[in-house]
Amino acid sequence: MFKRINIRLLLTIIISLIDDAIIILVLFFVLSQFGIEMPIWLIVTLVLIFSAITYVLYRALRKNSLLGFENMIGKSGLVISEIKRDGTIKIGRELWAARGDQGNIEKGEEVIVIGQTGLKLMVIKKV
Repeated sequence: MFKRINIRLLLTIIISLIDDAIIILVLFFVLSQFGIEMPIWLIVTLVLIFSAITYVLYRALRKNSLLGFENMIGKSGLVISEIKRDGTIKIGRELWAARGDQGNIEKGEEVIVIGQTGLKLMVIKKV
């Protein structure tokens, strides 16, 4: 299926490209009005540098945020300490306080995050 377009990412890339184009135009046309000529290799080098910066910016902004409880819902984790009512789970490389409503969940079992209460993730056993 189609991916949802991230408007913030798209606008950031467009603004970055416009900014780069303005800098290059200023260097090329305005300086030539004062009799200062820029070699073509310098202009090509600047275009490549600005393109690389825009690409790095795109890669950095494309990644989903890992912070926030709303991003945790639906993720699966591994129980680190037995969850009687409260316990600890590991999602990725992070440890999270968790609360289970299905009774005991043994250490080593997989769980799925279904919500949040306060600073704890609500989990159920993975079926």
